Amino acid sequence: MQLWLLFNAAYEYLILDEPSNHLDSAGRQWLLSQIQSFSGGILLISHDRQLLEQVDSIMELTPDEMKYYGGNYSFYWQQKQLQQAAFDRSVASAENKVMQLQRQYQRNQEKAQQRESQGRKLRKSGSQSKLLLDGMRDSAQRSQSSRKVQFENQLYKAEQEVKALKRQQTQIKPQKMTVNSSDKRLSRVLVLQELRLAFGNDAWINLCVDYGDRLHLIGRNGCGKSTLLKTITGTLTPAAGQINCHVSLCYLDQHFSLLDEQQTVLQNLQRLCPEQKEPELRTLAAGVGFRRERVHLPVSDLSGGERMKIALLAVSHQQGDMLLLLDEPDNHLDIESKMILAQALRNYQGCMILISHDDSFVSEVGITGTITVG
Repeated sequence: MQLWLLFNAAYEYLILDEPSNHLDSAGRQWLLSQIQSFSGGILLISHDRQLLEQVDSIMELTPDEMKYYGGNYSFYWQQKQLQQAAFDRSVASAENKVMQLQRQYQRNQEKAQQRESQGRKLRKSGSQSKLLLDGMRDSAQRSQSSRKVQFENQLYKAEQEVKALKRQQTQIKPQKMTVNSSDKRLSRVLVLQELRLAFGNDAWINLCVDYGDRLHLIGRNGCGKSTLLKTITGTLTPAAGQINCHVSLCYLDQHFSLLDEQQTVLQNLQRLCPEQKEPELRTLAAGVGFRRERVHLPVSDLSGGERMKIALLAVSHQQGDMLLLLDEPDNHLDIESKMILAQALRNYQGCMILISHDDSFVSEVGITGTITVG
């Protein structure tokens, strides 16, 4: 309703902060059409790639700067890829320079040792005066000392450049998120027989989920999608029908309710993944941006996207066969994190039921079937 009022008022400029969040597919299509037909200017804050394809330019805000890209999302992504490739070449060039200096130093050392060996032979043979040989030795030692100081300065500067680039690379390095796959291959995972929800939808639901099924649960807002997932987990009691589940259930909602806000990132992971050792948990946390001391941040200090990453990390590293129930897990993630999550879920070999209104995300996950509710 607020969006409808904004677009139908006589405003010359609109500022829209994540307007597509919590909209269903029909709502997103309506929003797209409103943006396309709006005659005024719009400042849009969004991680919705479909919306960002409609803009004239993109400004990316990072902790260090705001960068302008003169085009839509496709243009922005192309430029980001080019920038990343150029940066990777800079890192490789800096590392190569260090290796070249080290090889040159090794060659210089070998030549100095050869000259020193020749000097000892001459001194032993007595063919040259001792005074002349001493002078040559002292001159060589001074030259070698000067070259060593010069080399050490060059090497230090080159190594510092590599370290600076590596630190920058750590900041922009794409995050990694993995989802453990089950070892077993149960053919039948979940069966719903003549199920009726307690509220939200009075239709009879019959459903069989087999191993490897990756189902997209669709329907308008309020039709009972989240209610169905909560009923499967046992959080809600069905009005009628039977639920037979043969694996563990891992449920992740968009409110991060499995996380304890008073605990740190590491403490939450230790509580939720007791089979994993601390070094393994630290490695997993680093893969989603919580490197080194950041694992000691309390969850209450994290952004919505950061909380979702930790919650998904905990859910996705449970032991044994499981069915993932994902209630809009992408809703609070930035674009890069959505892509990482989608790739992780695409590589997951188990089964899942997903609620999401982001068509790009759903496509990247690799859905095998659709369930319509309502």
